[in-house]
Amino acid sequence: MPAPVTSGRSARDTRQRILRAARLRFAAQSYEATALRHIAGDVGVDVALVHRAFGSKEALFREAVASAFDDGFAQAAAAPAPAGPLAARLSRQLGQAQADEPAPFDIIVRSLCSGQARPMLREMVLRDFVAPLAARFDEDGQTRATLALACLAGVALLGEGLGLPALDPARMEEVVPMLEAMLNACLGVPTDATPA
Repeated sequence: MPAPVTSGRSARDTRQRILRAARLRFAAQSYEATALRHIAGDVGVDVALVHRAFGSKEALFREAVASAFDDGFAQAAAAPAPAGPLAARLSRQLGQAQADEPAPFDIIVRSLCSGQARPMLREMVLRDFVAPLAARFDEDGQTRATLALACLAGVALLGEGLGLPALDPARMEEVVPMLEAMLNACLGVPTDATPA
């Protein structure tokens, strides 16, 4: 029998449990395969509570994706020279995978082929990741930001998703300078042409 929910702190806690269960579900299966009743069952609440708390599956998905990412990207993108902080941020993320929380990229990968989720993901990526970085550049900002983000996403996919040895968290110290150089190239930051 689903647990009753009271107001105040208990309601906030229950909402957070629903959100966490949604992240786990959306990271494990596609948007279409995920049903609100499954998420409600994972938490032990009635599906009506999930509807009341989030309004719709689409709204819950959007919030689950947003909550999977912290504000580290925005802070790194706002740095005076963003390539270094962005590379370091990804390195820390690859080294901090938690068994009880899905990697943020897993949620995106699971629903990339979803006709329903892909437009939401596209909108969120453009708004939350591309736009803040693109705003830093007068010319070709969206292209530069998209290329930099594609590099970060590729490293996350191959590191977190496939576990390629070259992207092992233990090797990140040697990979970060290369990733930083790649991001600088995408962003059009001039590099020192003097041989090392």
